[in-house]
Amino acid sequence: MMGPRLNKSWLFVAYNDWANLGYLLSKSLNSVGVRAKAVCFRPDTFGYPEHAEVCTREAYSKYSVNADIIVGMHSQCFPCDLANKQLFVFHGGSIYRKNSSRLNNAFNQIVTGTIVQSHSFLDRGAKNEHWLLPPVDSNLIQPSYSYYGKTFAHYPHKPRMKGSDTILKVMQSLDGHFKFSDSGLPWLEHLKRVSGCDIYIEQFGTYGWGLSALEAAALGKIVITAFRGLDGYKEEYGDCELVVANTPEELAKQVQEILTWSKQEITLKKKATRKWVEGNHSLKAVGKRLGRICG
Repeated sequence: MMGPRLNKSWLFVAYNDWANLGYLLSKSLNSVGVRAKAVCFRPDTFGYPEHAEVCTREAYSKYSVNADIIVGMHSQCFPCDLANKQLFVFHGGSIYRKNSSRLNNAFNQIVTGTIVQSHSFLDRGAKNEHWLLPPVDSNLIQPSYSYYGKTFAHYPHKPRMKGSDTILKVMQSLDGHFKFSDSGLPWLEHLKRVSGCDIYIEQFGTYGWGLSALEAAALGKIVITAFRGLDGYKEEYGDCELVVANTPEELAKQVQEILTWSKQEITLKKKATRKWVEGNHSLKAVGKRLGRICG
């Protein structure tokens, strides 16, 4: 008689794997020796060098047969035989933000648990909820500590959601070197663009920071962002090296403070930010945390 399967097999499934997140979560589990695969039904438009397998619904159904744990990404669930399987749903964006009550009513009946990316999504009634911030591939994204004379930059994919108008107004009122563009670039070209600054202003929205903040941190940049869950973060993850600004006044104050720093202080903060992202949000760090969440 066969014993229990100690290394369960995971399958992450998405219609469109926004920000390559399902793939990164599968890779985070792979990094700690857990079998995991990510599939999606639509190719991304960002040119990621590695990504979830784009497959048909029929191929997904075949993959699901051999999976023990299935994670429905981005507030969506796709039909399969759930007998003897654990189902988790991942909420990370506008779909859940706008429809949390309706989605909870649907998912709470069938899931083992819920994974949320944003601190603001906690305590909305999801079943067995867990807060999990995304991983960043700090092996692929290598830092550069070159000094650019205290250059700030902001390169939003969606300016309205990133609060770009506020960022532009604040930065135009200050005496600092500031680069801005909302033109979309393939992912690797975008990383190269971000690498050419000292301080990256990730966003000034109400939804909390995302994967782009971690990518900038992995590049060895000082990262300024809005984050209203900082106290909760410290309880869950420990110290945070992000520079937090939740109001225009705080943003101006943080920028003015950084403008007084020496080149050495800038470099030390860059290195501390890179060390932080490796310790808390690398593939291995998130893989271990995800394994604990889902058993």
